[in-house]
Order: sequence, then C-alpha cells, then structure tokens
Amino acid sequence: MIIFTPIFEETVKEKPAIPKYDGLAMSLDEFLNSEIEDPGFKYEWNKGILEAEHTMKFHEQSIVDRILRKYSQTNVYKEGNSLLAEVECFLKPIRVCKKTRYLLLNQGSN
Repeated sequence: MIIFTPIFEETVKEKPAIPKYDGLAMSLDEFLNSEIEDPGFKYEWNKGILEAEHTMKFHEQSIVDRILRKYSQTNVYKEGNSLLAEVECFLKPIRVCKKTRYLLLNQGSN
C-alpha cells in the first residue's frame, strides 16, 4: 500500500525593501549633484531632508505607456505640449525639490 503524504513547501517572501537614504540630511546642492542609486526608490529633498518614495512598478509601466500613447493623439499634444514622466523641479516657496511622475509642459508659454 502506498500512502501519499503532502509536502508543504515554505514560501519565502522577499523582505520589503527599506530605503537606504530616507531621512538623511543633505544640502540642496548635494542633492542636485548626487546620483543616488537605491533600487525601487526615488528621493525628494524637503527642507534639507531626503524623503523616499517607491518608484513605478513594472506592471504600472504599461499603464503609463497607454496614457502617453493616447495623449499623443490629442490636440493639446499637437499644439506642442508634452506630458513628461520623471522630472526634477524646485518649488522655491516651500523649499522642496521634487521628482514628479508626470508634468504637463506647455511649450508655447514660459
């Protein structure tokens, strides 16, 4: 007689990534000139302190691609405007340097 005994394999989940530089004090010049490499994270400089945010996940990239393809068919795009993913901007009144995911760039006015 053969008895089959189920074998349970322990599923090992990856530990969630922890941002390396979150909370680090840094001058704005240091931040702008730095090449911070921390896979899975992007950083925002806020009044001298780095704040980590998760980057776009792989499955979200196809969504962004579809949005950009649809946007390229609009009259707004044909008028010279752009929708950019990932740009650096410095918001002087609140002293924050932020990399935004999307920015509507109007080429016609400055």
